[in-house]
Amino acid sequence: MSSENAVELTDALKREIGQHFIFGFHGTQVSDDIVTLIRDYHVGNVIIFKRNVQDLPRLRALTDALQKIAKDAGHARPLMIGIDQENGLVSAMTRPNLELAGTQFPGAMAMAATQSTELVKEVAQATGREMRAAGLNWVFSPVADINSDPRNPVIGVRSFGDDPTSVASYVSALSQGFLASNVAPTPKHFPGHGDTHVDSHVGLPIIRKSLAQLHETELVPFERLIKEGVPTIMSGHMALPLLEPNSEPAPVPESKSDKNSDSDNNNLTPASLSREITTELLRKKMGYTGVVVTDCLEMDAVASAPGGAERGAVRALHAGADVVMICHRMDRQVGAVRAVWDALRSGELGKRGFEELEESGKRVRRLKDVFAGTWDDYDFGGDFGRGRLEEREREVWAMKKVHKELSERAYAASTALVRDPLGVLPLSHVASGTGTAARVLLLTPRPESLNAAVDDPEHTPAPTSAEEGTLRTADGKLRNTAGPSYNALAAAVERRLARANGERGLVHYVYSRDTRAKDVLDSFGASRDGPGAVGVIIFATQNAHPSKEWQLALLRDLLTSPGITAASVPAVLLATCGPYECGAISGTDAAGKELEGVACVATFEFTPEALEAGVKVLFGEVKPAGMVPVRLSESAGV
Repeated sequence: MSSENAVELTDALKREIGQHFIFGFHGTQVSDDIVTLIRDYHVGNVIIFKRNVQDLPRLRALTDALQKIAKDAGHARPLMIGIDQENGLVSAMTRPNLELAGTQFPGAMAMAATQSTELVKEVAQATGREMRAAGLNWVFSPVADINSDPRNPVIGVRSFGDDPTSVASYVSALSQGFLASNVAPTPKHFPGHGDTHVDSHVGLPIIRKSLAQLHETELVPFERLIKEGVPTIMSGHMALPLLEPNSEPAPVPESKSDKNSDSDNNNLTPASLSREITTELLRKKMGYTGVVVTDCLEMDAVASAPGGAERGAVRALHAGADVVMICHRMDRQVGAVRAVWDALRSGELGKRGFEELEESGKRVRRLKDVFAGTWDDYDFGGDFGRGRLEEREREVWAMKKVHKELSERAYAASTALVRDPLGVLPLSHVASGTGTAARVLLLTPRPESLNAAVDDPEHTPAPTSAEEGTLRTADGKLRNTAGPSYNALAAAVERRLARANGERGLVHYVYSRDTRAKDVLDSFGASRDGPGAVGVIIFATQNAHPSKEWQLALLRDLLTSPGITAASVPAVLLATCGPYECGAISGTDAAGKELEGVACVATFEFTPEALEAGVKVLFGEVKPAGMVPVRLSESAGV
């Protein structure tokens, strides 16, 4: 390294470097690790996860404590404290059965199904109010990705849809809602993570598109938000080799001939570490002047590369990022800060790197001035005990009462009736028990990992056995686990099956990829406590098409079992995540012919609130108002 480019590592410079990191920590109380990071490494930004959340008043006590540590450590400005609060399946502030935790609102695709940018803005503003009540000022939302690939394992229903102009309208509305609550929104994942079926948590997605192609699709929402002055943007971990002049991607194997093969190639640079994308494209060509924060560098797309997250931090800052995110491991966090120290001290980053860091620091300070305020805005005196907690609990109670009504209105507006060719809905005749002793057979998929953004066990506290729920066979043997959301679905259905003769009206079966139709029907017969037959099938799916076709195969086998057809036994498919299976049962291809009589309702997520709204549609309590915001025909092979 050139000694002439070396920079003296003063205490002031160390304090400046700390402002360019955002770190997470573990536990619902202030940990020794986060104290060390804020006090000794001068880290100026903190990310909160579900693992840190008890409820909103106690989260406020935690964020107040973090701010006091920063003030006592000599930080010139308060911390930016952010959270992944996309709503829907990525809702770090919500905790089931904790009434003072954050309100569960619909996620992006469900909100897009409402066709109302005003409702999107209203929900974001309400979410922002709860964040402010908890001492949070930065939200890593909205997802601005276009879900162009139905196979996408990590974006999917976190996206507002597959039309760039519509997505731009919704992400703009969501950003405006957060800004109205003085929370900094962060559209992600620049320059777009939608057109890939590789999850950057576990690999490096490759998107082989030209800049012209990106401008037609991926960049449309970001361009709009940049014009509107969005304060922060998150860069993503995907490689775009056609934008990298020095990149020489390996030839695509015939078996992986699509545009986002996950071929192993060390020459490919993630966008978050790419100067060509962060500085040349985002800053210079698109004119963005706000703060750029990376996605977490512990994701495998970066962490598995030589040097890991620590080396990635140096590369990200060199690329033009303002803030580097490392969420989980203390050793990587400390290692990353020290790696930047060394890169400046040795001259690796050069004088230009030092000067760019100073300019970057100005952007971070402007962000803090607007959203974190000054130390005069924080009250660290007085009652920090039970009295203040009770006061905040009362404030949250009042806020959540209003927000619960908004949540129910939003979910009701999002539920979509995609098809009902035989007119089997509503199921009100089943709920009343009119004219038959037949019962409802509800099938729900056994919970499986969706992706790390939704169900990373490090982000989500393990449920208790009571929360998780179990189902047993007629002789009391453990059959399978349903998961809290699908148990809530079963309870919602059973509440509507009021039968005059007292017969249990519901049989709930949790199926897996090994389940056969005979297993289901045998279990149905064994669980009977009186006369009755299958009267209605409600078949819940979770990303059955195109990722988990075995789910549709089981439904097909059920409807071709002796004595059961879609014509003789009403069947409803409840799509509880992506809606693409509603296209796959259209009957227009070979795979859908046996299922063409099946009705389909889409909830776009499997939160209990979304499933409750779906059940209301099934039983005719509300009219379906949602519209599917993605194309279904292409995903079904039409």
